[in-house]
Amino acid sequence: MAEGDEAAFTFIFNQYQGKLYSVGVDITHSPEIAEEIVQDVFLKLWLKKEKLSLVESFSGYLFIIMRNEALDWLVKQARRRRLLSRIVPEKIATSPLTDEFMTEQEFVDLLQKALNQLPRQQQEVFRLIRQEGFSRDQAARALKIDPNTVKTHMSRAVKALRAWYLVQGELLVTAYFIFRDFF
Repeated sequence: MAEGDEAAFTFIFNQYQGKLYSVGVDITHSPEIAEEIVQDVFLKLWLKKEKLSLVESFSGYLFIIMRNEALDWLVKQARRRRLLSRIVPEKIATSPLTDEFMTEQEFVDLLQKALNQLPRQQQEVFRLIRQEGFSRDQAARALKIDPNTVKTHMSRAVKALRAWYLVQGELLVTAYFIFRDFF
């Protein structure tokens, strides 16, 4: 792999991906975030492949990268929460939603508006998995696509929804309370 052998990279990916994912879930408590972090770890590994010949313990090196990426994610989340804790009182004081955050129908309408911004396939994957409770494999069979494609669409949908809610300004507080597990 240090010499750019893609077959070696694929072998290493297949060998370690599941173990790294488990570590990521343990640290972040989020399967989606753990998947993203594992992808980041393997990207970093590929980008730094020339340095691998200097590594004494490859698995140790790989798990240190995973740990560091997951901890970086936790630090970013802590910063975001601190920022939100400063913003939340100001937003609540000036928000038309001060008496109650949202009715269930208002939330459904807002979620639908956000979902309408997504590409059709991402909408379908999100609907099947989050709203109807399908597993990744069940969604793949229903949509007649590969489970890894479902995983990619779900990850992109969650990222896009997260970004859409953050852009909504006045609704930031509401989105935070509704989607706090995604932030």
